[in-house]
Amino acid sequence: DSALWAFSALDFVAHCRLPAMSQISSRSPIVLAETLDAVPFHDVLVNTGSRVPDGFERFERLIEVVSVDEEDRAHARRRWKHYSDRGYGMSRHDLAAKEVV
Repeated sequence: DSALWAFSALDFVAHCRLPAMSQISSRSPIVLAETLDAVPFHDVLVNTGSRVPDGFERFERLIEVVSVDEEDRAHARRRWKHYSDRGYGMSRHDLAAKEVV
């Protein structure tokens, strides 16, 4: 939440944190939530947690954010196996391996 406020005034990313009034959350392009029960959209889910989110299958697309921390990577491997075992098509994008320009 605080990172989305840290941009310059012209780079602000509109968002809300659940629980919020439905009229706010239904208009916000980004919804921050601890659980997926009341999330109004099911387009893209960005998971920053260590476990497979309950209800992830309702979303059209899932993005997993994984750091270079070895414990975080171990959790990510377990999530990858979970998705893979269920037949989800996945793509890996290692930003640490890409050259920064």
